[in-house]
Amino acid sequence: MTTLIIGGSGFLGTELIRQARAAGHRTAATYHATAPAVTSETGWYRLDLRDAESLAVVVAETRPSLIINASSGGADWATTAEAPVRLAMAARKHGSRFVQVSTDAVFSGTGRACYDEPCLPDPITT
Repeated sequence: MTTLIIGGSGFLGTELIRQARAAGHRTAATYHATAPAVTSETGWYRLDLRDAESLAVVVAETRPSLIINASSGGADWATTAEAPVRLAMAARKHGSRFVQVSTDAVFSGTGRACYDEPCLPDPITT
């Protein structure tokens, strides 16, 4: 099983790579600007989530069983709203499962310890 971690060079992505590898999964991961200095058995791919063609190429090359989007796009609509749609479509096309991680771009973390589906968004980004 191959796990593709979008945003693998970030804080959450790094931990997801560690856990996937510990579970015996092959891993591929993406970074946006600077390739990670870490040398591991993870295959690294440069990816700008705003580039639909590049995204399609990475998914086609890695042929993942699971795609986890742990990227952070701040207030960039193309990265936080449009890219997950393209990732979901690519996952469906290749028969992959898809996990979209929600962050403080959706919930601020103030006033609640846990969030669930009925919670109203209260982003801290503008």
